[in-house]
Amino acid sequence: MKLVFCVIGLFLVELTAVFGQIDTAKLETFRIHEDTLEVLADGIVSDNQEERLAYCELFIKHLVKTLKEPGSYDYPFEYFENISILHSGDEQFRIFTWQLEVAEGDYRYYGAIQMNDTTLKLFPLIDRSFKMKNPEQERVTNDNWYGSVYYKILPFFFNNKPHYLLFGYDMHDYYNRKKILDVLYFDEDGNPFFGAPVFKYDEHLKHRFLLEFTGDANVRLNFDDDLGMVVFDHLILREGSQSAYVPDGSYSGFKYIDDNWVFQEKIFDQVSAKPPHEVPLTEERLRLTKPDTSRRKY
Repeated sequence: MKLVFCVIGLFLVELTAVFGQIDTAKLETFRIHEDTLEVLADGIVSDNQEERLAYCELFIKHLVKTLKEPGSYDYPFEYFENISILHSGDEQFRIFTWQLEVAEGDYRYYGAIQMNDTTLKLFPLIDRSFKMKNPEQERVTNDNWYGSVYYKILPFFFNNKPHYLLFGYDMHDYYNRKKILDVLYFDEDGNPFFGAPVFKYDEHLKHRFLLEFTGDANVRLNFDDDLGMVVFDHLILREGSQSAYVPDGSYSGFKYIDDNWVFQEKIFDQVSAKPPHEVPLTEERLRLTKPDTSRRKY
């Protein structure tokens, strides 16, 4: 039982102050819903394949039931570990995403967009990435979504209309992973679309940007606040491989210029000619190169 239940009165008062549209009775109702959803979300990563599928179906049904409660948009859902919940940054919507391993090394993605409205306006996200022949050039609806788990969202303007840069992670398959830059926007009727020609890459415009890399590599793709731009690892083929891409120690990026995200090939001056530690660090080399820390003060 969570420690917060020991001070439930204080908890409810504080949440009421922050989420003023939800009364105390409703807060308790949402807490009960959240506990159920947390258990179901944990089941989605079960070791048993049939259980994972069943828990995912139950989670979707109970999430919709919960979001139908008046004032649901104002409830934060703070205790999910396996479900990503991101707000748009301009309080227009929030987006739920998660992954399900349907078979060993085979993943499907699920999600929903909840609009900030007095009545429930919910768009389910249907993963169809496995059917896309040219995903970097496709504009799709929520029914043909390029599925991933989103870990960051960044509002920007394109053609004087609000758009949202989505940073996603895709387990892809048994050997390779993907990180994704996608774009979300809404048409005049309020319907969501994914993909827009905003990534200017070597004089070509892409609707979304994909980084595919080997599963044992640690690859960065995120927005750097200090640089004011998207930064990602530059990838090369691993020596002796025809399909395994790994970072080479340098970084590229996208800079927001005149409504487009313009590719920047090198964003740091000092770049290693080869990937770091190409020669294994043996125990003897570690001993010889280990710094003297006997007088170091922390």
